Amino acid sequence: KGFNVMHGSVVSFKSNTICIIGTSGLGKSTIALSLFNRGYNFITEDLCIIKNKKIYPYSPWVKSTPEIIDKLKIKYSDQLNLKFDLRKRSLFKLEDYTSNISHAPKIAFFPIEGPKSKIIKMNNDEIFKFLFTNFYRTDFSLEKDLNSITKILELFKCYSFERDINKPINENIDFLSRHISSIIN
Repeated sequence: KGFNVMHGSVVSFKSNTICIIGTSGLGKSTIALSLFNRGYNFITEDLCIIKNKKIYPYSPWVKSTPEIIDKLKIKYSDQLNLKFDLRKRSLFKLEDYTSNISHAPKIAFFPIEGPKSKIIKMNNDEIFKFLFTNFYRTDFSLEKDLNSITKILELFKCYSFERDINKPINENIDFLSRHISSIIN
């Protein structure tokens, strides 16, 4: 139906939409929740849904562990336990979720783990590889999928975000937040 879907979380700040796209286990939800905790608006988690150059909100529910929710002091109104989740996560319904309109995407970050925090602007070949890896294909038409990914590629400024896995999440998010502010100001 013309929707393109990628695996990622989405927040916004000062009318700028920021997508965190990547494979499972890289901390996309934790990054989004940490930014939400710093005053960013939470748009969606798990599915980044794009159509007509807009990202659509999906759900106020976020998958996380009770420990992360408690540590970040995230307010939630409901919790559903996931019985077969290997990482022992639950679904939490965000209490302050207010996103009900679509947003134009501006920036995308592709988190990777590394020995130190750094953010690098990506070239089109790198971006395409990351988008292709995290793009949900439903039409089974490679040509159509490649054209859709190429159009999405033009929407974002894309960066790899290497998180220092030896530092607390707050230090990594401070680093990321400063970078976002430098881009949008």
